[in-house]
Amino acid sequence: MELTRALRAARRRLWLVVALPLLAGFAAAAVSAALPRVYEAQVGVLVRPAQPISSLDPNAAAVTADQVAVTYSQLMTQRSLLEKVVADLRLPMTADDLSRAVSVAPQSNSTLLRVTVRDTSPRRARNVANKLVDDFIAQTKQIQQTQVDQYAARMQGQVQQLLRQIQGEQARIDELHAQSSAAHPLPPSDQAQLTNLEQQVTVDRSQYFQILGSESDIEVNVARTMDSVIVISPAVTPDSPVSPKPLLDVALAIAAGLVVAVGAALLIDHLDQSVKTDAELTERTGMVPLAHIPLTGRRRRSQDAPGVPGTDPSVVEPYKTLRTNVLFSTLDHPRSTVVVTSAAPNEGKSVVSANFAAALAADGHPTLLLDCDFRRPSQHRLFGRIRNVGLSDLMLGDVEEAEVLRPVDRVPNLWLITSGRVPPNPTELLGSERMRELLQRLESRFAHVVIDTPPVNAVADPLIVASRSGATLFVVEQGRTSWVAARNAVEALQRVGAHVLGAVVNKVMTPESHYAYYYRYGPDGNGNGHRADPAASGAVVVAANDGSRTR
Repeated sequence: MELTRALRAARRRLWLVVALPLLAGFAAAAVSAALPRVYEAQVGVLVRPAQPISSLDPNAAAVTADQVAVTYSQLMTQRSLLEKVVADLRLPMTADDLSRAVSVAPQSNSTLLRVTVRDTSPRRARNVANKLVDDFIAQTKQIQQTQVDQYAARMQGQVQQLLRQIQGEQARIDELHAQSSAAHPLPPSDQAQLTNLEQQVTVDRSQYFQILGSESDIEVNVARTMDSVIVISPAVTPDSPVSPKPLLDVALAIAAGLVVAVGAALLIDHLDQSVKTDAELTERTGMVPLAHIPLTGRRRRSQDAPGVPGTDPSVVEPYKTLRTNVLFSTLDHPRSTVVVTSAAPNEGKSVVSANFAAALAADGHPTLLLDCDFRRPSQHRLFGRIRNVGLSDLMLGDVEEAEVLRPVDRVPNLWLITSGRVPPNPTELLGSERMRELLQRLESRFAHVVIDTPPVNAVADPLIVASRSGATLFVVEQGRTSWVAARNAVEALQRVGAHVLGAVVNKVMTPESHYAYYYRYGPDGNGNGHRADPAASGAVVVAANDGSRTR
């Protein structure tokens, strides 16, 4: 049910669902056309992690490839390097501007770096990408070479210190040997010192030659640390821009506009409490639609002569449908008195009353149309009568029944009693015993009595009349009557014991609406007789209703 309601809401506001995505698409296309074209150049860099020089630093720990890649991706966007690129290429931008155009991303599960540069000039994007990588490689090699040179200088200092130490120890040994002879042996203390010096010289010479031998290892490890960054795919001049992408932007804008339009349609439908479909009418109020009166024709000008309901062919057929449905719904329990009312003013109940009465009379049954709307009477105007005397005068005893009961000349079998003068107490007048007796006499005299009453939610008059009548028709204006107001009115009628037959959906906006098929009777342009409108759908609706706000 919720999905069906959502589809109905989108269908009713199809213009919004179509217009908003198109507007968003056109706006996206215009923005894309106005934006500058941005080109992208990329450089692929292979990172080879430098291994620690174990011969120089035995405590150095190995560095993983991921650590090196992440470190290099951060170093490549340092301000000092970007300033050097700007200066080398004489770019018309600052280091901050360049930092926003450069991105360095390590590739997952690999030692590759992807360096990306975006610019409005394809050649400049290529040059900046290549220059950035070249300067970074040179900077990296310089840093590594400086570290190796510093370590080599420190090792050379150690070698020189060992050499001086060995020379000093050897001089003391030679001196002690010169003092010793067969005739004059060295004292025990000097002999012990000589032995220690000879052993220390041996150790120092061994360490000296070991350090000298490690110089070859240093040269090898220097070579291993120099080539840690390798360019595997230099940047080339891009052929096409990467931004903006008009087709993608338009597609995304249309999709976003469609989502917003559908959401707006659902929101409007949720806030709009008017009755628009048969399903809503039945679901919200419990009433079944008995007929659908489409809104056709032009509004009658005030200076034109008033027409007579039931005599215009364009407004006959829908009321025949209403007549048939009402008679079938009361087949087992005939109800000669039918009250016509609505929830609020200006929903067309008076026009429906007049045409429904004319349709009953056209079936050959004596029918009376009684105007009980003392608040804003309309029947005298619809039939071109003067409201000098009527029902109120009859109830007050000022006139006889024959004086107010007048036949409608152009509609056989139809009689009319207008409202008469507006009484000061309409509710008390309609609830009087004299009114009850009058209705009983009229029911015995006419086959059908159609009573036009005020709106239910406005005054209590229709509740009194409906409680004394056989059946009630409820007029609902499509797209205007609130289902809350209609439901409250129906519940009020049911509380007083009124028998609500169903609803008359009035002023249906288009023949193609989901309410009904719309058939046009009469000869077509070629004189071929009756023809049906193939574009219509729904139940049979063959009526017209002027667009006036007649009650």
